[in-house]
Amino acid sequence: MPATKFSIDPRVFELLPGLRIAVVVARGFDNTVSLDLSAEFAEQEARLADELEGVELAQYPIIRAWRDAYKRFGEKHNRCSVEALIRRTIKGKLPPSINPLVDLYNLLSLTYELPYGGENLDVLDDDIELTFADGSEEFIPLGETEVEHPPVGEIMYRSGKTVLCGSFNYRESDLTKIMPDSRNVVLFIEDVPATGAGTEKVRVAADALAEGIEHYLGGTARVAMVDESNPEAGLE
Repeated sequence: MPATKFSIDPRVFELLPGLRIAVVVARGFDNTVSLDLSAEFAEQEARLADELEGVELAQYPIIRAWRDAYKRFGEKHNRCSVEALIRRTIKGKLPPSINPLVDLYNLLSLTYELPYGGENLDVLDDDIELTFADGSEEFIPLGETEVEHPPVGEIMYRSGKTVLCGSFNYRESDLTKIMPDSRNVVLFIEDVPATGAGTEKVRVAADALAEGIEHYLGGTARVAMVDESNPEAGLE
């Protein structure tokens, strides 16, 4: 049975109160179109270089907030995807072009300074949950072939026993990565209160992704907001 819903384990909110996630479901798009975002990436590179000149990144509110969130579930070494993206960019190492959808959400991740990630719905046969690992789940990290098992207590996205993204939003699964032939996906944009972003910014960031998909790639895209008061979203 295909994935029909996304939900957040109530225990996650106990550890990360105020967590909010925008869920973007995109269907029927064409991920093989020609899309050159190099000028837009260069603009964000220049902006970040200017705004972060002389700033200690470990104390930058967005990075500090996510490092604190990671520490709460015992992770001291892995870093939120948006921190890695910002660090690479200010060093002049813009992310390589992967495919139109991934390029688009990487650009928006830099623009809004929020972590974006996505999964190929067509390879899933169970619902998606953000929860704590019990250690029995199977994870093949992006670019790898060997199966790993997450440490007990790690926050991760999973579908059945398959880990979709390890260490919350640190590393995607190779099994569910978005490819040029992907046509139906779910994308997540996460925020914790300490970043200072706020619900409205997260919604705007999600709307920008949905609108960008429809404009550049076609198909349809819709947005749902998930938080403690509304911990589920349909994926159909």
